[in-house]
Amino acid sequence: MPDFEYLLVVDTDTTPPTVTLTPVAPPVEETSTYRTSGRFLLDPRGAKVIGRGPEMPYWRASWLRTSFVDEIARTGANQVRVLPYLAVQTPTGDPTATLADVEDLIVRAVRGHMLCDLAIDGGQVLETWLQPDVLALLAKYERYLVVHAVGESYATSDTAWRDQAIEVVRRLRAAGLRMPLTVMSRHGGRNLPCLLEQGQAVVDGDPLNNVILGWQAYWGSDRAYQNEYGMELAEAMHRAASAPFPIQVGLLYRSDPRAGSPQKVPFEDVMRLAQDLQLTWWWWDWRMGIDNLTFDGIDGHWARATEGPGADGLPVGATVAVNSPYSIAKTAVRTAVQLAQKL
Repeated sequence: MPDFEYLLVVDTDTTPPTVTLTPVAPPVEETSTYRTSGRFLLDPRGAKVIGRGPEMPYWRASWLRTSFVDEIARTGANQVRVLPYLAVQTPTGDPTATLADVEDLIVRAVRGHMLCDLAIDGGQVLETWLQPDVLALLAKYERYLVVHAVGESYATSDTAWRDQAIEVVRRLRAAGLRMPLTVMSRHGGRNLPCLLEQGQAVVDGDPLNNVILGWQAYWGSDRAYQNEYGMELAEAMHRAASAPFPIQVGLLYRSDPRAGSPQKVPFEDVMRLAQDLQLTWWWWDWRMGIDNLTFDGIDGHWARATEGPGADGLPVGATVAVNSPYSIAKTAVRTAVQLAQKL
């Protein structure tokens, strides 16, 4: 039996003594990066990571500081997705981030005992990842990183999405990246059937078989996506959990307003399902959008849904971060590897 050692156990309290052989699984070999196994993400020592945490863009605006990562860590989150603008125009016209800023974001995530999902330029510009100085930075911190290789896609077909994703993944592997690569679905990430039908081809197209798929579960109360994709949101969650590869879930409260009409997502129900089904979820976002968790980026300064379409004063921030039984604070579990992180 090459996969196991056996422990000889003698029970002297029986007459005659009972002798049994108990198989003992060998220690898991530690790896240099996070990795996927079936539908789960594992840390470098093989512990399962069910992620809970928010996303947050960054550029050099006067009201943005890299210290927002420290504030997120105070919630107990075990992951953070940072989206620094490095080579594309920022939404406000302010200067882009520097590579030093990107490193600072990573270091803060590591010291905050979180996985860092890095989405430079939103995962939309392959050439950014392939710059020698960027590759050197990623290699330096590969143990702590997931690279957001393909952001929300608007490919015109499932096969076009598949082929583009495989090409990006293979080029990043050829450049030496070994950490997990996240690939978001098409239709702005909303298309779950695309992942279910073509996701395995993308995973198989990775020489390291280390790909995470991303689905934005922004399926609102107008039922547009439910009708288009032929399933209810709860069924979609179960199907995501049944996939043979990791599918991570994006959440918010107000989704894709059409003609000014607010479309709301039953996010706490989805958080409950994610907990039951062991699915990772991300919240958009920490302080930038209409469903931000904080109004100024500070832990505890929880925001309500008071601006934009469908503003109803719902205490979104406190609910998602700390109050719900399915909140970040109550369900995020940091692994031993994460708790030992330091730089």
